[in-house]
Amino acid sequence: MSAATRPITIALAGGTFSIALHILNALLKSPHNFQVLLLTRAARPDPSSPQQSVFKVPNFPLAEHPNLTISYSTPYDRVEQLSLLFRSHNVHTVVSAIGSMENLQGLRDSQINLYEAAKQSDTVKRFVPSEWEGSPSRRSKGNESEFGYFGIKNEVLDYIIKDILSGKGLEVGYFIPGVFMDYFSKKYFTDTSEEGGKGYLPDIGFPFLVDFKARVANFPAHDDGQTGDWKVRWTFAQDVGKFTALVLGEENWNALSSASPVKPEKPLYEFRIGTSRTSATDLIGIGTRLPPGTPLEVLTTPIAQLAAEAAQAMKNGDVYTNFEKEALVATGKGIFDWDDSENLESENIVLVNVKDVWEHEHAWQLEEFLQRWGP
Repeated sequence: MSAATRPITIALAGGTFSIALHILNALLKSPHNFQVLLLTRAARPDPSSPQQSVFKVPNFPLAEHPNLTISYSTPYDRVEQLSLLFRSHNVHTVVSAIGSMENLQGLRDSQINLYEAAKQSDTVKRFVPSEWEGSPSRRSKGNESEFGYFGIKNEVLDYIIKDILSGKGLEVGYFIPGVFMDYFSKKYFTDTSEEGGKGYLPDIGFPFLVDFKARVANFPAHDDGQTGDWKVRWTFAQDVGKFTALVLGEENWNALSSASPVKPEKPLYEFRIGTSRTSATDLIGIGTRLPPGTPLEVLTTPIAQLAAEAAQAMKNGDVYTNFEKEALVATGKGIFDWDDSENLESENIVLVNVKDVWEHEHAWQLEEFLQRWGP
């Protein structure tokens, strides 16, 4: 590994809430001494109103950090202004953590504009699109007309890949944590300890796969009702921030992969985190070991039915139900899992299993997390 020898300026888009705050927290606490330019659409708070804050969580502890600069009312729709902003702050890496289910077209356009502005700036060398979920290399293509959220992410990556293959693109890498284990615990979100979540992630509004409190599991299944052999990767959101900061501090991304000494000339990097891996059987076992120790009721829904419900929700403009069903379809198709030994260099993708690179860093396991904070 080769850590950068000079301070790096990171522009972080969408950094006032959700996973971006965990990334911001890790960057500002990193020994790499990152300078962070936080991009937000929000207007500058009124200084005469001390209760106002650009951060959508109360009392974000690093809001006044000397290495943090906030760009208010960021013009995501104006490439030239974004480019000048990056140049004036000598930004080296642009990280997008933008996520919006209410405005999917805006999610697409904002990221493409960020990418184009980064290219035009002359200072930006790296770009990180907003993934932060399952592996896009496992997502099916051509489903944009049916599904919203994942389809938009496909469009952004397709745009970037086409540019990279043309020889004009930046160095691009995205991060794949699987599913945030944080969603399982209400107690975690109100924990004010140093290791607690402080409400950085939003409540997704539905129990994903297992409702440990209600003692009910709802799994995607094949037409015969069998769940099959799907597995899910999970990562604690704080671990996502920690490993992201470690990767961003590395000067040579190519050296992080041990898959093969021969790599594409201008690859796309897929940084895989996913520190915990479970099957349906594993989730049932974890549930029975959690208090009160009673068995879970296990329900199944055919993947084809879930896909139809997701498509109907999209037609009805119900993006949240679409996302809920789409996430279950993705689980059944293995999109939140991966094979650690696979090689995607034929697709111009270099895989990096970050837990293997930083094997001495503690990474939370799902059952460890649930035993600590409970459902």
